[in-house]
Formats: sequence, C-alpha cells, structure tokens
Amino acid sequence: MSNKVIKLFQVSLKSLWHPVSLGIIFAQTKTMKNILSILAITMIHIAVSCKSQASEGASESGAEPISEKKEKDLKPHFKGSYEIVELNGAKMGMIKPTLRIEPIKNRINGNAGCNSYSSEYTVAKDNIEFILPATTKMACVQGMDVEREYIKTIKKANRYTIEKGILTLFQNDTKLMVGNPIDL
Repeated sequence: MSNKVIKLFQVSLKSLWHPVSLGIIFAQTKTMKNILSILAITMIHIAVSCKSQASEGASESGAEPISEKKEKDLKPHFKGSYEIVELNGAKMGMIKPTLRIEPIKNRINGNAGCNSYSSEYTVAKDNIEFILPATTKMACVQGMDVEREYIKTIKKANRYTIEKGILTLFQNDTKLMVGNPIDL
C-alpha cells in the first residue's frame, strides 16, 4: 500500500473510531452486524478511492510505475563484470583493470591497475558516456602506468558493444578497450 493510501486509511479510522462517532454509530445501528457492515463499506470505499486516485495521477502526469520505468531504463545487455585484456590496441600484461557495471544505479567500479575507482555513466542504445572516475589514492610500485592509461582511455569512450559476452568500448569507430567477462 502506498503512503497516501495508508495515511487516508488512518485518518478515516481515527474519525470512525472517535468516541463521538462511535456513540452516534451505536445509537443509530444498535447491532454489531450493522457496525461491521458500515466499517466494511467504509474500508472498501477508501481502497477504491485511493486506487482510482493513484491511477489517475499516474496517467495525468504521464509517469509510469517505478518498477516498469526501471525495467525500461535498464539496458539488459550493458551489465556484468569484465577484465580488460586489451587497451588502446595493446594486449594487457599481468596487471589487468576490472570493470563492474551496475545498471540499476548507472555506475561502474573496479580496479584500475592499482587503485579502486567508480564512476557514473549514461547510456542510450549503444552510446555511452562515463563521468570522470573517482579513484582511491594509493601509490603502487606496479600498475600506476596501466591505471593512468585506463582512466584516461575510459573517459574517451562514447560507444560500446557486447558480443558473445565480450565488452568493447570505442571512441566513435576507434576501438579503445576489450574486456572478457569475469565473476567479481
């Protein structure tokens, strides 16, 4: 039940069970059966009124129920976790950045080579834009060069494909990076 329905129900019950209201009901009806009938009719009336108000409000504003909106907004093919195996045309060595996509939150995160990172993104069809990633600030003996290149490159991405589970990010038609699916 929505908060609006609950609040309306609470207000109606308070006024119905108020001592003066009860006195009037008892004086007029005299039987428990009639009291229960009045209560049932009142509850049905409240439920029907609230449901019709909720559906009218949604249709007037053009809004969709949240669950349906999230379903439409999700890009079911833009999800998963990946290990970057190719960056700017070069195969990755021992240190491979990771990329985990959270489609409901429109966020990515992972390890850039040394530090953890996260970023928001927007996606429409096969176009994508990553917001400047935020990273932790550790200094590592190995991985800093990979990390700098990865962060610089992911900001350039504006298109993607996922074919047979393999993620490829592009800047227009130039392939920037390739990621193989992994379990994180």
